[in-house]
Amino acid sequence: MFTLSIRLLLLCTLICSVPTFVNAQSNPSLEEDKLLASLNKLPPPPKSINDVLKLLNASKIDLEDVKRLTALSDSEPSPGLGKQELFTFYKNRARANESLARYKQMEADCQKEFEFASSLDDIDDARMTCYAGWQVTVHTDSAFTKA
Repeated sequence: MFTLSIRLLLLCTLICSVPTFVNAQSNPSLEEDKLLASLNKLPPPPKSINDVLKLLNASKIDLEDVKRLTALSDSEPSPGLGKQELFTFYKNRARANESLARYKQMEADCQKEFEFASSLDDIDDARMTCYAGWQVTVHTDSAFTKA
């Protein structure tokens, strides 16, 4: 009698759990839907060698551009530059450092860019370019506050 009740209990458990298991297998989750949708957005693979060559040529690095950016990144400001010229110099050098993935130098140049900003427009310009994902502390002068 005791084994019969255990068998019945086991049978009921199996019968009740099978629909849940089948239901879980047939309904894709939200994550699976997102994954399938992202796979549908992928471009088709290249069909010929010419397609592969086009892709490779499109992603070629311009060595002249890299040399120009490296020269700008490694340069120092000329002595005797005014505040506005120093602001422009550090702004351009920060962009070059960002393009070359020299993020520590970019952060230092952004700090200098804020230091040499001479108007509210310059500060706003520096914020737009330096705050894009970077934590830069801004020290504004009281002369820049609006009346």
